[in-house]
Amino acid sequence: MTRLLAALAVLVALPFAANAQDTLPPGQSPAPAENLTPEQFSQIVSYSLGRSIGQDAKMAGVKLDMRALQTGINEVEAGKPAQRSDEEMNQVMMVFAMRIQKQMAADNLKAGQEFLAKNAKDPAVKSTASGLQYKVLKPGTGKSPKATSVVVCHYHGTFINGAVFDSTQGGQPAQFPLNRVIPGWTEALQLMKEGAKYRIFVPSNLAYGENGRDGIGPNETLIFDIELLKVADGQLP
Repeated sequence: MTRLLAALAVLVALPFAANAQDTLPPGQSPAPAENLTPEQFSQIVSYSLGRSIGQDAKMAGVKLDMRALQTGINEVEAGKPAQRSDEEMNQVMMVFAMRIQKQMAADNLKAGQEFLAKNAKDPAVKSTASGLQYKVLKPGTGKSPKATSVVVCHYHGTFINGAVFDSTQGGQPAQFPLNRVIPGWTEALQLMKEGAKYRIFVPSNLAYGENGRDGIGPNETLIFDIELLKVADGQLP
C-alpha cells in the first residue's frame, strides 16, 4: 500500500506543484521550511495534504467520507491494524489513480487545444501539417539537420502556464540524435539552421501523449525555446 500511495503522491502533486505559488502576494516567496517552527511546519504539512487529498478526490469524482478519512489517520497514529486488507485498498486506489489520470488527461488536452487555437492567431506563429506551431526568434545561416543527425542545442521548456520543467540555461548544451526525441522536436529541428533560435509549441500528441513522463502530466502541451548550435550528420559514438 505504501508504494502505491507514494506513486499517487507524485502523480497528483503535478498540478499542485505547478500552481504552488498562485496564492502568494506578488513578489513574495514562501518562507524556507527550515525556518519554520515545528508547529508551523506541522500546520502547513497538514493543510497541504488536505488540499492535495481534496483536489484528488474532486478530480476523481469521489465525495470524501471524512469519518473514514479521520479513522484511517487515527489508526496509523495509534499503531492499530487496518480494517481493510492491503489487496482491497490497492485495488480501489488503483482505480482512484486511473480516474485522476483520465481527468488530468482530459483537462490538459482541452487547455492545450484552447491555447494552440489562440496562439495560431499570432501573425508571427507558423503551423505545420502535423499541428506543430513555431515562431522564429532568430534565423540561422548554417546547415539544417536530418532526422538522423546529432544536434547540439540549448533549450528552455515550459508548460502553457509558464512554469519551467526543464532547461539548459546556465549549463552545458544538450547533445542528442533527432530520432531519439519527441516527434515535435524531430520535426522542428529539421526546419532550423545552425545558429537559429525558435520557440516551438508542441501539442501533446507530438510530445509525451496520454502517459506523460516524470514531471510532465498526461496530454500536456509544451513550449520550448530552442537554439540550434551545431549539426553533426550520423550517430553519436
